[in-house]
Amino acid sequence: MPQSPSPTAFKMPANDQRGETCTPFDKVARVAKNLFDVQMAAVSFLDKNGESFEVTNGQDEFSVPINQAFCKHTILHGKTRIVENAIDDDRFSTLPMVTGSTGFVFYAGHPILAPDGSVVGALCILDNKTRSFSATETELLIDLADMVEAQLSKDFLENNNILLQNEEYTLRSILNFEACLIQSVDENGKILFTNNKWLDRLGYSKQEMSTLNAFDVVAPSKLEQCQSIFQQLKQSGKPQNVVTQFVTKQGETFPVSGVVEAFVLENGQWITRGFFSDMTEQTQNLYELTKSFDGFDEIAASLSDVFWLMDAKNGNVIYVSPAYEKLWGRKRDSLYANQLEWHQAIHEDDRCRVVDSVEKAIQNSLATDIEFRIVTKEGTVRHIHNRAEPVLDSLGQIVRLAGVATDVTKRKELEANLREVAETDDLTKLMSRKRFKIEAVRILEHARKDTRPVSMALLDLDHFKTLNDNHGHSTGDNVLIHFANVLRNEVRSADIPARIGGDEFCVILDGASVNASKAVMMRVLSSFKKHEILKLYGSSVKDTLTCSIGIAQWNEEESFEDLRDRADNALYEAKNAGRGTIRIT
Repeated sequence: MPQSPSPTAFKMPANDQRGETCTPFDKVARVAKNLFDVQMAAVSFLDKNGESFEVTNGQDEFSVPINQAFCKHTILHGKTRIVENAIDDDRFSTLPMVTGSTGFVFYAGHPILAPDGSVVGALCILDNKTRSFSATETELLIDLADMVEAQLSKDFLENNNILLQNEEYTLRSILNFEACLIQSVDENGKILFTNNKWLDRLGYSKQEMSTLNAFDVVAPSKLEQCQSIFQQLKQSGKPQNVVTQFVTKQGETFPVSGVVEAFVLENGQWITRGFFSDMTEQTQNLYELTKSFDGFDEIAASLSDVFWLMDAKNGNVIYVSPAYEKLWGRKRDSLYANQLEWHQAIHEDDRCRVVDSVEKAIQNSLATDIEFRIVTKEGTVRHIHNRAEPVLDSLGQIVRLAGVATDVTKRKELEANLREVAETDDLTKLMSRKRFKIEAVRILEHARKDTRPVSMALLDLDHFKTLNDNHGHSTGDNVLIHFANVLRNEVRSADIPARIGGDEFCVILDGASVNASKAVMMRVLSSFKKHEILKLYGSSVKDTLTCSIGIAQWNEEESFEDLRDRADNALYEAKNAGRGTIRIT
């Protein structure tokens, strides 16, 4: 997840109109000092060592340990703090800032929130004489703190835009090294992206590609078929296997096969991503195989694809090329002696589907195209793309089925890796925020049709920022991973947990009323409290960390966003109720 910018990572100071060097925070401090007529104003941040980093006006910039700073109570409790006379207050009377040369006795501070909602600092004003602080002055202090938060948000967005640009560049670089043809198009078929292999094979420049529609590169004889597949993809959202022909810029037609899948982005944009293999060589080899059986073994010995012939009368494999032994991990002689070995090597979850496809191809004299998994003799799982054509006699009757099997394991691994990056939180391996919304909306749509209950629970780890500051981010990461495991173990199989923010999690509970959801969340609370994760300075994390939960049951008239907002309100109530508890709305 994107991280909030640290106070030491802000932009370099710039000269203001008076020629003075300043940051946006210097300006806020200067306004605060003059507005309230105090000795000093400061924008105070916590750094990784728990020290208060001060951007000041009225004193030189300095840093003090958090336990010696006025802002400690403002930052740790996340509330506005007013100290009219520090000398009479035991919490502050011994601070060096009070007893030392500065002699501060008045303090007013308001917490500063990072874009993720965590408290990272405070806007403070200090003076060496006691004074009262009115409600109007408090509102002005809060307004100035909001200006600091706005600057933090601006820097946060700019930093994340740079990160996203870098991630996009890296992903495009990876895709450009792939041997398969990759393209992405929008809901109208406009091409959004192609990798270098696609450009090279079809003969277009990047500039020309940007003006193309996906159907511009489909052979005219296959256009209707591809448009139908595209509509099926839009309607069902399920990946579609595609066997078609592309046409190059020069007018050359060549066969391809692959898979196209659809995604809905956070902004609601619908796009597809397609992975295609150029089948020109395999088709030519298949043609040679159907023409002549003699001498083909010698030709096929140097090829990585597996070519095979099946007798249409009894379904026996009468020829398989040498690559079978490497890809299947079994001997050809063994296959010829035991025809069941062909079927036994197919993954049990795919076997019926493959057998049915072959039988239909033989019965109806049709071509077949299917992807399935095999298990080698050593137990390795490989993904196979299998194409076959009927071989007819002079009377038009099928006598053989001739096929070619290609190892597409690497392509499948690439698809899986890209899907995991897009759909999985990198740290906890729970569902990502983006994928969670897609799944939640799908569940709500089905629940509306079936009239079944659905609930949402928002979960937030209490005082997680303090844990991170005191014990380091690696400890915080371990706590997040542990909490994700608690969710996996305690929620029901129908429930979908996700990490949607720094220390914020969400669960959609399909078919669960609000009472049933509360029972599930009570298990989560109980399990999280009883586990000792790590020993931290003589005490376990369970002693310092709790979880607050807000639950809302969906009604048919509200959207995903409405349901999430109500769960968020319930979570806010749980926080205000003392944390470590559940509230329902």
